[in-house]
Formats: sequence, C-alpha cells, structure tokens
Amino acid sequence: MNEDLAVCLRLAAATGARRGEVVAIKWSDFSGSRLTVRRSLVESEGQLFERRTKTGSKGHRTIAVDAETMRAIDALRTRQRAIAEEHELPDPVYVFSFDAGVTPWRPDYVSLAYGRLSKREYRLHDLRHYHATQLLAAGVPVTTVSKRLGHTSAAVTLNTYGHWLPEQDRDAADIIGRLLD
Repeated sequence: MNEDLAVCLRLAAATGARRGEVVAIKWSDFSGSRLTVRRSLVESEGQLFERRTKTGSKGHRTIAVDAETMRAIDALRTRQRAIAEEHELPDPVYVFSFDAGVTPWRPDYVSLAYGRLSKREYRLHDLRHYHATQLLAAGVPVTTVSKRLGHTSAAVTLNTYGHWLPEQDRDAADIIGRLLD
C-alpha cells in the first residue's frame, strides 16, 4: 500500500476529518500536535476548488492529534522534504500529494483507494463515523466530539450519532445499580 495513503487514512480516523478536509491539509495547519482544519477541497468539472469547512461562521477548528499519528505525519514530512530537495521542487505545502507537497490529492483519489482496500465494504466517510462512535462509546463528552468533527452544535452530533448512546444503557444500569447497592 502507498505509505502516504496509510498516513492519510490514519489521520482521517484519528481526527474524524471529512475527505475534502483531509486532502486540503497544509503543513502550516500543524502546530506541534495540534491540527487546525481550515479548508476543504472539492472537485468540479475536473478542477479543484478550495472552500471553507462546514464548521459554520467560525470557519475552522483546532484539534489535538495523538502521538503515534504525529510520528507518522512527521515521517511523511521528512520524506516529502527529501523528495522536494532531490528534484528541486518548492518546499512542500500540502500534506497529501503525489509531487512532494506541491499539489494536493483529489478527494476522489482517497475515496477510491480506500474503497479498493476495504473491497468496497466500507466508505471513507465511515472513518469519520468510527471516530465519533468510538469516542462517544468511550464516554468522551458529546460537546468534545462535536467540536472535533466540526459540527455547528452538539445537537447535530447527537442527531447523527445518538443511536450509539442507547448501547451504553446496560453500562448505565449497572453503574446506578452499584451506586444504589
């Protein structure tokens, strides 16, 4: 598998970012282990266009990225810089690119590649659902999950992923039972 694609898929799962947001990430969007999701790329009539995220009037969100994902991101940056230097290309701008960071991947490339890997059993967007449902199942407050996903409110998150919360009903019953005992 394309090593850069593996990093892209890990970052998508680790952040819950939409596919257009993932391919639009620039190196300048990282500050230490924090990522600011500022833009999204969309394709229309064969051309890529940059647009604001769906985060609402704020236009961006800043979220933490785990240490192992950041190690993979840092290794990718090192590889890109070496390729750029070797081929006398400009400094890398985009994190996910076939030409050492000069131009970004197209959103469809990531979707199609993920589809081939999962044998079309899963969609790339399912990584976003995975991110949300795993955090909710682990007890992360819905407001935190909402901010990580870039939802305009926790209500959007609850409306989209609320069906996962009833699965924790047995745990809730056991907890209250122990407290009453």
